[in-house]
Amino acid sequence: MGKDAMKSIAILGASGHVGKNVTKFLSEKPNYRIYLFVRSQRKMVSFLRENKMMNNDNISIFTYEDFRQGMYDIVINCIGIGDPNELLRQPYRIFQITEEFDNLVLNYIGNNSNTLYINFSSGAIYGTDFNEEASESKLASIDINHLGIKDFYGISKLHMEAKHRSLANNFIVDIRIFGFFSRYIDRNSSFFLNDVTNSILNNKPLITSRQNMIRDYIHPSDLMLLIECCIDKHSINTSYDAYSLNPVTKVEIIEQCIMEHKLQVQYQNDAGQSQSVTGSKSNYYSVNKSAAEIGYCPSYSSMKCVLEVINQLKSGILNV
Repeated sequence: MGKDAMKSIAILGASGHVGKNVTKFLSEKPNYRIYLFVRSQRKMVSFLRENKMMNNDNISIFTYEDFRQGMYDIVINCIGIGDPNELLRQPYRIFQITEEFDNLVLNYIGNNSNTLYINFSSGAIYGTDFNEEASESKLASIDINHLGIKDFYGISKLHMEAKHRSLANNFIVDIRIFGFFSRYIDRNSSFFLNDVTNSILNNKPLITSRQNMIRDYIHPSDLMLLIECCIDKHSINTSYDAYSLNPVTKVEIIEQCIMEHKLQVQYQNDAGQSQSVTGSKSNYYSVNKSAAEIGYCPSYSSMKCVLEVINQLKSGILNV
């Protein structure tokens, strides 16, 4: 199939944070026929309508029961638990959800060997020890005799990626996301940037600790570029860490938001934002740049991404 030929792409979890961005981006490409798979077709229709995509004849919406009946050149799996509090409430769900939909796709590509499977994984695969950043030589450390909630998310991703590497004759790419922020973020979920954004929009103080951290927030345009690099390469079985031009510290974000948005801040010991369900991650970013080998070159720094999205939300762009 030529590069410009029409490609059929199935997107699982199209109504989630990452899925909405993937849907919006691919819908603007004339050579993609997009099949959206969601639990709630009503919510997906609402998203398409509010983003002026309802009249796109290359988009179709289905439930997961219909997935096996289609023919796809590419399958993109955006399914996952987006809110850390959900993991806290139902820790087993991360294993259940990951297995269910990953196996759905693996069964499909088992019978369709030319299909490319792009799966969104997580930097949590490196474990919970982020005293240093992730790198190509970093080893995951798991305290197997004292497993807890903070370990479950990373273990589920490790298990999934191990399965994918064992299927060496299939085309499977795992994209590990460390941080992602866009106008489609669920502002009710528990993340530091949500706390910052909601404090700005509601003109209320951000309550946080003085504990600093380093994060890497990939811009939607850069994440979509990485996806297209994988699509162009197609015949690969590997994993890539997603990264921006430069990571950013919590202190830098707060200082910039004070300057640009008059963010109010109240520092408290043991404030909720300093804790993480998946463990403390002081340096949650990667210096593994292997994605450059397939042509990936990001244009946005983490700070530029954060400020752009906050400005979008502050300007009244609807978060569906």
